[in-house]
Amino acid sequence: MRIKKMLTICGTLMACTVLLVGCGNGSKDKAADGKTTIRISWWGGDDRHEATLAAIKAFEKANPDIKVKAEYSGWDGVEQKMATQITGRTEPDVMQVNYDWLAQYSPDGTGFADLNGIDGLDVSGYDKSILDSGKVNGKLNAIPFSENARVWAVNKKAFEDRGLEVPTTWDGYIKAADKFEDGAFPARIDTYALLTYLQQETGKTILADDGSFQYDKETVKKAFEWYKGMIDKGVIPTIQETKEQADANPGAPAKKLLDGQYATLTNWSSLISGEYKNMKEAGQELSMASFPTLSEGSEQVVINKPSMLFAISKNSKHQEAAVKLLNFLLNDPEGVKAMSMARGVPANQKAFDILNKDGQISGIEKDVYDYVKNTKGITFSKYTEMGKVMQPYNDAFDEFSYGKITADEAAQKTIDGMTEAVEQVKSTIE
Repeated sequence: MRIKKMLTICGTLMACTVLLVGCGNGSKDKAADGKTTIRISWWGGDDRHEATLAAIKAFEKANPDIKVKAEYSGWDGVEQKMATQITGRTEPDVMQVNYDWLAQYSPDGTGFADLNGIDGLDVSGYDKSILDSGKVNGKLNAIPFSENARVWAVNKKAFEDRGLEVPTTWDGYIKAADKFEDGAFPARIDTYALLTYLQQETGKTILADDGSFQYDKETVKKAFEWYKGMIDKGVIPTIQETKEQADANPGAPAKKLLDGQYATLTNWSSLISGEYKNMKEAGQELSMASFPTLSEGSEQVVINKPSMLFAISKNSKHQEAAVKLLNFLLNDPEGVKAMSMARGVPANQKAFDILNKDGQISGIEKDVYDYVKNTKGITFSKYTEMGKVMQPYNDAFDEFSYGKITADEAAQKTIDGMTEAVEQVKSTIE
């Protein structure tokens, strides 16, 4: 049975329940005490729960006529729960949504409320490119709380100990490899780094907004060959070694990274502060660096995407109150300070200025913010957030890395697999 049919059944059952209990989208027009009740949902860890609850408490104090019902949990089970609620039109008034849900539940832009120019919501602190990432078919379906980008961080000491300056180009890292002893490497890259290289070569991300594949086979083949060349030249370790290092120290940095034998790491910007703390405890220090480029002075063209998006239900009976709550979380000094950086450094310049003035942004967090803001990036397609869509590429990367398939076969497998996966996803939502 296809997902679409399953969701339809869930929606029908939920709709029946709604009719029986008369609960609409979960908020009565007015509570017995005269207050308007709205719901907000999110997922995350305890720090995010505590910060969001504190912000809600501040909102209720500032708006005594509105009561906010919080619905929160860890990630497990969230997707199934939201599928049932959205299909059954019982979703919360305000909700944290995953990036790919915009394609899943609003392929034409009508699945969530359109926040374009809506009264009471100030988005003037956002760059146009960030807001555009929350749009579908021209409709602003969601507003990102933060922005996530692939960053390049280095252990300067690892280079200094070998009499080197930190390279700025891929060729620079190839030259630096000569100064690294056997078993040590100037760089360590992953599947996303290979995709960044492809973006630098083409100026396009792997999938377009509509999910179509954007590279020809020869381009993808050359990228896999480039990756193999970086291993052969001693610039990066093999995938076997990388996985052995990860397995030896699960959930923590690789020992070779802590020992200075891996001189760089690449990760999402939202995770770098954690990596920084781990390195510091080991007596090492991470510093933000430019992502290696194709040539001196050329653009880094990193991968970026919106993070921690908020949407408002198109079925909300209390949209004005919902908008007021969302605006409080994004812009009001009390809401911004309470939320702090539990969802990352705010992409909203106004919120950033509030936290910066309050002394909540410093050190590595400030460095990461500056890196993301000042580095040219290309926004990933919403479809690339879907595991089933990216799996063919990840599989091809692994099989090629272990020598099971050729670069030509890896390219074909990536193109065919991702194209088919997008078609399957679309067949369940159209």
